[in-house]
Amino acid sequence: MAPIHDQKLMHIHKKEWLTKSNYKILSKNAPWKGYYTGDHIIAIDVDSLVFMYMRQGMRSKACAKALASAYASLKNSHLIYSTGVPRLKRALYDERQLLGTPYNDRDHVRDKTMGHLLRKYPIDRSRCIGSKEADKYCGKNYIYILTEDVDVFLFGNPKTTIIHPLTYRTLTCKDYYMAHGIRTHTDFLDIAIGLGTDYNYGIKGIGIATLHKIIVDMDYRNITEYICSQCNIAEPHNKWYPRMYLRVMEYLQSNF
Repeated sequence: MAPIHDQKLMHIHKKEWLTKSNYKILSKNAPWKGYYTGDHIIAIDVDSLVFMYMRQGMRSKACAKALASAYASLKNSHLIYSTGVPRLKRALYDERQLLGTPYNDRDHVRDKTMGHLLRKYPIDRSRCIGSKEADKYCGKNYIYILTEDVDVFLFGNPKTTIIHPLTYRTLTCKDYYMAHGIRTHTDFLDIAIGLGTDYNYGIKGIGIATLHKIIVDMDYRNITEYICSQCNIAEPHNKWYPRMYLRVMEYLQSNF
């Protein structure tokens, strides 16, 4: 089988492999469907909604009011919020802090928002759940999630469904990846890791078209198998990628 890239390109320093692209580019033209009208238990991804409200110029009190409205409109809803930063995410998180991205103030505003929400609104505290990472908790424990962040698909399954907090239109995980010709959830995770996620940078020079060819059209089981076939993985400067891939994949698929 002919390699897609010249093997020499695989024998380069780690930093030169990396790109800050993100798998969320798959969100373009996502196949959103009709409005949610069910009565299922719904997780409200507080972190995602607060960040969305912040982009609209809202601060903590206004965010709390908007969250209280969403909570009241959904009878069977649970408020899920993050209480920290997972170790695997820490390096990229710290880099964003140094670069001064819009993420910098989000955790602070989220914490203030939750304080206002619990003090000033009739919220059932038993339906407020703090987790190390809200996206993962939502993806692992709920089918329906009120969020605009497709990260929950990384932790969910083909049936995982997000409800857009502004339009209440729905998007299932399976529809999301099938729209790009990706056949299974595992293939979706492989391509996401190759493109880059909140836990790892992607591989420079390997975009969605190449990843699709490797995973969907070729016989490779995953992107790591392809990388290993194109370079001497025993060399010290090439060992980092399989380790990183396995760590991220384990985190996405595990329940802890």
